Amino acid sequence: MTFEWNSPSGLRLINTVIVIVGFVFIRAILNRWVYKRIDEPEKSYRLKKGTNTFLVILSMIVLAFLWSDHIGSLSTFLGLLSAGLAIALRDFLVNLFAWLFIVTSRPFEVGDRVSIAGVSGDVIDLRLFEFTMLEVDNLNGGEQSTGKLIHMPNARVIAEPLINATMGFGYIWNEVGVLLTFESDWEMAKTRFQSIVNQQSGKIAKEAEASLRKASKRYFMYYSTLTPIVYTSVEKSGVMLTIRFLCEPRQKRGETEKLWEAILGVIGEEEMLELAYPTSRVVRTETV
Repeated sequence: MTFEWNSPSGLRLINTVIVIVGFVFIRAILNRWVYKRIDEPEKSYRLKKGTNTFLVILSMIVLAFLWSDHIGSLSTFLGLLSAGLAIALRDFLVNLFAWLFIVTSRPFEVGDRVSIAGVSGDVIDLRLFEFTMLEVDNLNGGEQSTGKLIHMPNARVIAEPLINATMGFGYIWNEVGVLLTFESDWEMAKTRFQSIVNQQSGKIAKEAEASLRKASKRYFMYYSTLTPIVYTSVEKSGVMLTIRFLCEPRQKRGETEKLWEAILGVIGEEEMLELAYPTSRVVRTETV
């Protein structure tokens, strides 16, 4: 049995190749146009991803119409084939379904800082089967980029909790603990620290109020106060003053550094303030 290119099947195969090549050519032209005309990386990325997704869907529709008259005769075969593929490609199908969930429900968007499956990072790409994050380091509390890329299967979004530090409120609570000796004037230190954090983060609290009102329209979010505060507690080695304040997720390390520099300046100026640390005392008694 020989295959004839002028037969209906041969013509459909030729048209299929033409359609695929045509859409690839159109995609290349559009991506090149976006690259030349749009300088903003985020806008360029979103436009290219949207265009590529639209072209893929459109090409699938065209090919479906092209082969539509063969669907009836191949229905039994395709039914068995689809059942086998559903088992063999289970993970791919779950990832594809998760991609639809991400696109429609939008638990995160490209550019958001998220944490999932024990890792954190900034989402830099979203594809049919996986999304890519630029890892940030949480071990040292700085949450700065490590430069490593993490390719996460889309199915993880359905199977595991996802933390989005960017979407919704747009701010996070940061805490800095300062441990002073029992002999220190902790009341004076608390007043000084409160003044420092008010000056540093007071404006952010006002901006956060508007963001909270906007977020509360979608989520049940409520805070009685957004202003910075200093809490007092007692530890084994001294008095703990915990400074709690709002900051943007990507500014955590910088804001913490500024606060610590101001705190160390105050402690250096005041003789009645001294940082505490674990110590041991040995008492010797003489017996007669």
